[in-house]
Amino acid sequence: MKAKEEKYFELLRQHTEEITAAGDICLCALSGKNDREDAWKEMRDLFRNGQKSSERLEERADRIFHGQDCRGDITRLLEGLQQAAGQVRKILADFRLCSDAEAPAGAEVLAEIASASLGEISKIAGYTSDIKGNAMKATARCMKVLNYAERAESEYGEAARRLVLSGRDPVYIMQWKCILEGLESVADICTDIIYAMQRVVFKGAQ
Repeated sequence: MKAKEEKYFELLRQHTEEITAAGDICLCALSGKNDREDAWKEMRDLFRNGQKSSERLEERADRIFHGQDCRGDITRLLEGLQQAAGQVRKILADFRLCSDAEAPAGAEVLAEIASASLGEISKIAGYTSDIKGNAMKATARCMKVLNYAERAESEYGEAARRLVLSGRDPVYIMQWKCILEGLESVADICTDIIYAMQRVVFKGAQ
């Protein structure tokens, strides 16, 4: 790997760590460990920094990978990371506006799955420091993300069913159903990210 490419993947690793941190903030807020207003302020600053990181990565990708086969995959990877970060931010924004902060059954589990999925993305990105030596490890991590997505789909279905049948007021149900959908969506977005990331890793391992 060329020096410029190594520097690029170093920035990518830092960016995925920012997104993982966003997932952790969201989980701690939804579980009641952190105050939601404090969590929102922390998320807002982290999201702002993440946007700057994403812009730098996109600009450098045009210079470093122009004309290379992996350029399209890197674009899809960056778009997926942006989408994941935006979804986590939206979840916390919705939670901040909830009239009742008491999470329904299943919400914390879904938040844990979403946070874990983002954590796996960061770990896979960490393997880019030695792509050839870590290709098999990256594949195993990718399988974990796919398993998380399947579990999230199942947990969401059950959590949404219990929420609708809970007898709570319609506003509570509507607000929390949106949050549950968002959490399940994070796990889905992570599957799109790993497909792009896996292709980048495999091409680098050839």
